[in-house]
Parts: sequence; structure tokens; C-alpha cells
Amino acid sequence: MMGIRLSEKRISREELREILYRRRYAIPNAVTVGNMFCGFLAIMYSSTGRYEKAAISILFAILLDGLDGRVARRLNATSKFGIEFDSLSDLVSFGVAPAVMTYHWAFHRLAPDFGVALTFFYALCAASRLARFNISAENLKSFTGLPTPGAAIFVVSVINALPYE
Repeated sequence: MMGIRLSEKRISREELREILYRRRYAIPNAVTVGNMFCGFLAIMYSSTGRYEKAAISILFAILLDGLDGRVARRLNATSKFGIEFDSLSDLVSFGVAPAVMTYHWAFHRLAPDFGVALTFFYALCAASRLARFNISAENLKSFTGLPTPGAAIFVVSVINALPYE
């Protein structure tokens, strides 16, 4: 019988398959971490005025956001933790990152106080949208409102379409 050697213990293919099956949840969560990292990176780029790189980071976050749910369903690795973790990463990538990008692009020099209030309102709307989606996730056939990635791509598109300074 052929087995794989791990720390002086031989395990069979069936045991290895069972270990990997139990750890299948790590794969979609790793994709979600990538989504959150892209949002975090967009915040860092925005704070230093590199809006093109921030926009690209948000676009990558959108791709990863679309991928994590598909991977989870494909591996039969959906969980309540995964749903909540995905919403938190979406808040970072599609709520906070576009708000910070907008603040640094439009408000931080001319109207910083107004800019904080306005961009916080955008982030608050994104958080409310995600929370509302989570409590009504039983009925996924009908979808109400604008998804947060759609709102984020709109903000990013406007910022990239208009010149800065």
C-alpha cells in the first residue's frame, strides 16, 4: 500500500483525502483574504495619490469576490463564517476603499470635514447594504438594490474618467 510520509507517520491516500476534505474551507477563505488585501492595498494607494493602482486593486477585488463564492460552492465549503467573512472583506474593498479613494481624490484639500462626512456616508451605505443582504440571504432568487461591487466600480470609473489637479 502506497502512502505519503508526514512527520514519520505514513498515511494512506484515503486518510490524506479525508484531511484535505476537512480543510477545504481554507481555499475559498484564502480567496476572500485576497479580496480584502486588494481593498487594503487600494486604501494605501489612494492615501498616496496613486489612483490608477488603487483602481486596479479594486478591480482585482471584484474578480476575487466573484471567485470566492464559486470556489466555495464547487468545493461544497460554504459556511456561515465564510458568508460573514466575505461581507467584511466586501466592506473593506467596496465600501471603505472607494470612500478613502474619493476622499483623497476630491475632498482632503478643499473641504476635509465635508469630505469625511460624505465619504463616511458612502461607507455606511455599503455596510448597511451588506448587512441587509446577509439577513435576507435565504431568498437569493430575487436581488434588491445595487451590489457593493457595482457601486465601487462606478466610483472608481468616475475618478478615473475625470482629471486630477
